[in-house]
Amino acid sequence: MSRSEDTNAFGAYAEDAQYYEIPEEDLDRILPAFSRGLLTVAGRMLATLAYRDAVTYGDRPFDRFAPQATRTVLYLAPEASDTRDRTFRAGAARAFHDLAEDLDTGKAPLPRCAAEDWALAQMLTLASRGCAATDGELRALGVPLPEEHKEGSYRPPYWEDAWQFIVEDAKYSIPEARPADTGEDVENEAVPEPEGGRDGPDYWFSPYSITTPRDPHRGHPAWAQAHLDGSPLVPVGPLSAERSAELLRLGSRTAAWDAYEGQAEYEELAEILTPQAAQVLAVAAGIVAERGYHDLLHYGDRVFDRASEEDVRRLHDSFLLELPPVCDGQGASWRLAMVRALDDLGNDLRAGRAPLPRCSAEELAFHLMLREAEVLFDFLDDDEGFAEGYGLPPAEEFTARHRQFSLWREVFLQDEDVLYHYDKGLAHVAADPDHPASRQLGTGDIRPNGWFVTFGNLRPRDAARGFNPGVLDQLRTADPDAFFASTPALTGAVPESPAPAPDLRDEFETFIGYAQRRFFDEPTAVAMALTGPNKASGRAGG
Repeated sequence: MSRSEDTNAFGAYAEDAQYYEIPEEDLDRILPAFSRGLLTVAGRMLATLAYRDAVTYGDRPFDRFAPQATRTVLYLAPEASDTRDRTFRAGAARAFHDLAEDLDTGKAPLPRCAAEDWALAQMLTLASRGCAATDGELRALGVPLPEEHKEGSYRPPYWEDAWQFIVEDAKYSIPEARPADTGEDVENEAVPEPEGGRDGPDYWFSPYSITTPRDPHRGHPAWAQAHLDGSPLVPVGPLSAERSAELLRLGSRTAAWDAYEGQAEYEELAEILTPQAAQVLAVAAGIVAERGYHDLLHYGDRVFDRASEEDVRRLHDSFLLELPPVCDGQGASWRLAMVRALDDLGNDLRAGRAPLPRCSAEELAFHLMLREAEVLFDFLDDDEGFAEGYGLPPAEEFTARHRQFSLWREVFLQDEDVLYHYDKGLAHVAADPDHPASRQLGTGDIRPNGWFVTFGNLRPRDAARGFNPGVLDQLRTADPDAFFASTPALTGAVPESPAPAPDLRDEFETFIGYAQRRFFDEPTAVAMALTGPNKASGRAGG
């Protein structure tokens, strides 16, 4: 089988490879530059920790039930290897290094033995955790980053295609694991299995005949050999063993998606939302919540009148104005819970959890948080000193991978039905769960009094979590006239409000386009919603 000698990316394949299912695509298509860089980094980090384990455990049997055992690379290896010696463990560590070196020199990471099959599987499984590294760290490691700040200039890594480098049945090509009388028939099911299996520890470093073997005298990298000889572990590059362990999180059970009742669609939060981006979103949630608490203390139970002279002076900095008009007459307890929705999302972000809105109130809070984050990014880009005031990294540390607003809406939101309230032509649909359009679109009850009902596929928040203590202290000394007013939401005396601010309307119009595409074969209900009153039922439009 011929391969291009110019790139030589697949040059390690030998003639026998033609009898196996091996990758036929271009390396850049299977592993784009960013993904290839992350995979290389994963190999280097795993090599560092594997060499650490080889020295720490030496020739002692590995006890996978011991404390801290899950935080080792040895724990990732099959149990059959637990009794192997330090030489075996150092060889496994070198498998990570060899594959990382292949990638670093522009070659495909082609496993040449069972140990490298195992090593590549661990690299592919854990590579996305490298997304949690800073842009500075990744640049120093040679990972190409999108230098533009435009959202469309970056796509999260996709690993599915790269698993084809692990060739199924390659273990059957190990010459020493095959009886002499089987000839070249690698698919002969009658070939007896050697004790321990062809991919067992006895054959872990036996070369596959589908690849050219590596130099058996290549030794270990200098920094690793120094550690094996008794020196402290000092890997080459910017990532220490401690930082590698922090990024790879070996043995840790991430709680990022634990809010789901079932299985989350995504494995690693960092490839969707980096820790740096989570910082910005948490700051944004705090800013919007601060405005909300200010309005709560000012208005209490009183109606928010968008048309009043007093309120107009405050429109540039008002939380209540950001809510749809249907919320203008809600009372103080509702407003307090609405602002707490922002606190809850902010606490998720600060704790390393996915900011998963668990009810309609949190979905709207999520939209408000994202809009504020976009403003923050604008200030970061325009003002060099702005980041410091909020404890954020400078603007150059926020490339496109930290600005994935469309992806965040897609991943974290279940739908955008609550935005119906922002459109005067659709407000009547949002206010009526029995409206044909509501039933057709499956919106359920999205009236404000039902915004705090937890979605069925998410766990409810802890009811005892409380409120912001500082705000509660302020509420105790708040103006009684504001907090004992009649609540118009209960009397139906909510004043007419002008059209909402345009920011969320843009998002809503995007959603309507989605709804039209979704129901292109049954457009009647959507058309009724878009055109106003349902004349057949005689219900007035909003």
